[in-house]
This record gives sequence, C-alpha cells and structure tokens, in this order.
Amino acid sequence: MIDESEREDFKQAIRDEGLEVEDFELIEKRSPPPVGEKIYAITGTVIIKRKSNSVEKEYQAGHGSIWPTEFSDDLNAGVFG
Repeated sequence: MIDESEREDFKQAIRDEGLEVEDFELIEKRSPPPVGEKIYAITGTVIIKRKSNSVEKEYQAGHGSIWPTEFSDDLNAGVFG
C-alpha cells in the first residue's frame, strides 16, 4: 500500500527536522477489499509513532492520500514533540 517514494518522503521529513529516522516507527494497516468488488482503490491507514516519547498519530493512506505531507506538517508543528 505504501510505495517507496512515500517511505522516502517520510524519512526526509524526519531528517529535515534534524531528527533520527530510527526514532520513528511506521505501521501500515491495509483495509480489506470490499466484498464482491473486483476493482477498488487500495486504502488503509499508517500509524506513525515516535519511540522516544510514545507520541503516535494515524493517517489515512492508499490511492490518492497525502499522508506524507500531513505527517511533515505535523512534524513541523511539533505534534511529535
């Protein structure tokens, strides 16, 4: 569900704030496909947790999502400490 460019954006946002990538955990949770649907958008959530202070936040992920930008905005705003 999460592609490599999104993972790199996630890591770069952390580095841009002068933080350590290893201090953050990215958990991907894919939503099950709709019953009976053959064509559907892949969706789910990502949970990002800062290990050093246990702050975590969940973002909508999948086709058309902007979770890397939302995470970067939250990181810049101090949401993760």
